[in-house]
Amino acid sequence: MNNIEGPIVLLRKGWTLFKSNWKVMVLIAILPTIVNVIGSFFNTPGNMSLSFIGGLISICGAILSIAMMPAIINTIHRLNTEPGVVISVKDQYAFGFKMFWSVLFVNIIVVLVYLGSTVLLIIPVIIVGGYASMYIYTLVIDGKKGFSALTESYALIKGRWLQVFLRLLCIGIIFCASYFILLGAAQLISFICGVPWSEVSKVGLVISSFLSLITSSIITPVALATMYNLYISLKSNPRIEVSTQSFKKWLVVFLCIGIMTPIVGLISSIVLSSLKYAREKSLLVQQAENQSSYQQEAQQIININK
Repeated sequence: MNNIEGPIVLLRKGWTLFKSNWKVMVLIAILPTIVNVIGSFFNTPGNMSLSFIGGLISICGAILSIAMMPAIINTIHRLNTEPGVVISVKDQYAFGFKMFWSVLFVNIIVVLVYLGSTVLLIIPVIIVGGYASMYIYTLVIDGKKGFSALTESYALIKGRWLQVFLRLLCIGIIFCASYFILLGAAQLISFICGVPWSEVSKVGLVISSFLSLITSSIITPVALATMYNLYISLKSNPRIEVSTQSFKKWLVVFLCIGIMTPIVGLISSIVLSSLKYAREKSLLVQQAENQSSYQQEAQQIININK
């Protein structure tokens, strides 16, 4: 069998799983956002002490965000495979922090690979992104680490890239539309109440925080559950044995380009800044010399007139 479930079926399954277990999934998904929202309220312009505290809280939120991904994916997997299982938020975050460094490492690889493939125009990053789209599930569920998580994702999708890409595109459009509907509703409420909304206003901060909480508590777990169902659909319709060596070589190439890009950019920036500084200094010296020459000529004319 080679059929993959359609996007609507995948989304419906994701929503059904969320609806049946929303309490635990919301608690796991929303915790990092709550911490980040608290941190944002401490970021007060002109108050360095509060801003420093807000920065520390935001760092804690970022750490929780990394641990949250494996925690909630493992939760979804257990709910799907262990009927009647009792999920503990504490235990799931313990699992998430156990996988923290593995998730962070593979995410760094993915970011650098995407950066390297983006440098070579948009098509490579779309292709690589499609093949690598299941890496977080192969990492958390299959226990693949580093490049193995990416190559395992490639093995699942090889020969079905277009089918997977179209489903990812459709699912992405649905969730983006959901977010913008929420954003539009928030702006409409703000307009009806006659309260101006800007990024720097307190109202804007409150509304942005509310949107972040809604997104993290509902959209994120449903999206992850939907993607999990796509992963399961791919696993249940296995392909023949696939060689991943060529894909791994391309990943290494893109990774090297991704590492070199910021280094080259930094060196270029330093060189350009040095050249600009040297040029400005040269112009100042030249202006000083011209002014000195002008003063000497003026003094000579004065002496002649005397």
